[in-house]
Amino acid sequence: METEKRRKFIIDFTYFLIIAVLTVLAFKFVLPALIPFIAAFVVATLLRKPIAVINGKLKIGKKASGIIAVVCFYVLVGFAVAFAGTRIVNASKSFIEAVPHMYSEHIMPALNTVFASVEGIMMQFDTSFYELFWQFETELMQYLGNLISGFSTVAVGAVSGLAGFVPGFFIKTILMVISTFFMAADYDRIVGFFMKQIGEEKAIVFADTKNYISGTLLVCLRSYGIIMLLTFAELAIGLTILRIKHAVIIAAIIAVFDILPMLGTGGILIPWGIIALATGNAFVGIGLLVLYVLIIVVRNIVEPKIVGGQLGLHPIVTLASMFAGLQICGILGLFGFPILLSLIVNLNKKGTINIFKN
Repeated sequence: METEKRRKFIIDFTYFLIIAVLTVLAFKFVLPALIPFIAAFVVATLLRKPIAVINGKLKIGKKASGIIAVVCFYVLVGFAVAFAGTRIVNASKSFIEAVPHMYSEHIMPALNTVFASVEGIMMQFDTSFYELFWQFETELMQYLGNLISGFSTVAVGAVSGLAGFVPGFFIKTILMVISTFFMAADYDRIVGFFMKQIGEEKAIVFADTKNYISGTLLVCLRSYGIIMLLTFAELAIGLTILRIKHAVIIAAIIAVFDILPMLGTGGILIPWGIIALATGNAFVGIGLLVLYVLIIVVRNIVEPKIVGGQLGLHPIVTLASMFAGLQICGILGLFGFPILLSLIVNLNKKGTINIFKN
């Protein structure tokens, strides 16, 4: 009896381990390759109601209505992307051009003032301390000079890397647009075909999964919208207190970047705070760094509760799944792992699958 229990445990453990490994491999390798077609299916699904409205108003058939809806959708998205892209490119160009001037006019004089004060203090003590500090000062100024002089080279390299990324992105976008036309025109036939292939029982699981994920995506968008608004409010209040010009506009821009895990508020507030300190504006520099710490603390407390509460997961489970997803699959895993885990819990509660005891 004991041997049978152990054998069952080993079999179950191996089964779930294989499922977990296959899921991770799918997220890491298979899913990225299918992103254009998955995105096309999502767009076609979102356009079902507009297509029905167009068909009801114009009486031209589902295929023609689908083509009109898809064209209108991508035209609007194209204009939005072009507008945002132009603004980002212009802002990046201005920033790249302003960095050398900012260094020579503000940062270097401020550092020279600080170093001169420290040197005066050091000279009153052992000369070995002064020599050590002078060597550190020389190396630091040389490093910063090389960094600023090579900034344009780094920027050109980044642009070159982006140029290499564009062809692949363009091809994927074309595939997505073309696929959307086909899927929107024959949505019911495509879905019906796949439903027949997987069988009645699996079709029920698939339908439950699709409906749950569709609702969960909206929930996640709403959750991160709440987090973004909270971050925006903190930034707007903090920057206003620090008497920063255009505080509300800057807060809105930083709040958008806060969603990106590789950048976030720290990618903007920390360099900004350090530059403010280096240029002698201690009030703004310290204020920006304190504001960043406050935002991070509040976000780490609120995010797992908001996202986890919307998904029906414990905050610790949500935080762990987000961290694991980010480490394994990047930003896709950051959002995908909590949704996947929430889906498994939901299907298990409904009895559609039986993975663990409720």
